[in-house]
Amino acid sequence: MIHVRAERLTEAVERATAWLARHARANGAIPGSAFPQFVGPVTVERDGPVEICVPVDMLVEPGEGMRLSVLPATRAVRTSVSGSRAEYPKVLDAYAALCAWMGERALHPAGPPRERSSVGGGLGGTSALSIVWPISTGTTSTRRS
Repeated sequence: MIHVRAERLTEAVERATAWLARHARANGAIPGSAFPQFVGPVTVERDGPVEICVPVDMLVEPGEGMRLSVLPATRAVRTSVSGSRAEYPKVLDAYAALCAWMGERALHPAGPPRERSSVGGGLGGTSALSIVWPISTGTTSTRRS
């Protein structure tokens, strides 16, 4: 897990992803597309906790400072934004809209949200970002402040 402020998030994710992917390859695994999982808020004022996840095609022994987790299958809600709406701070509007949509349907977060990025995947070849949030229909199991 890393603790990082919004202005350094991209750099921190890229650095951690490269480190994890190197470790996976060195241990015979094929790394997939990495994604951040936001354990707490990341803003310009707060260095929020973020887990960098790198899917692999086989289990590998984690190195120092790493943790091996198997993410369970889950229901999730998703929204996508592109261009400037995928950049901080505008991306927070997408999170707010997703929270409102869940609230209107009595859905609750069942874990931290994840972001998946794609370069050139948005309208007109811009960068696109998908926010994926595991959900439950019961009581809220994670707290976001």
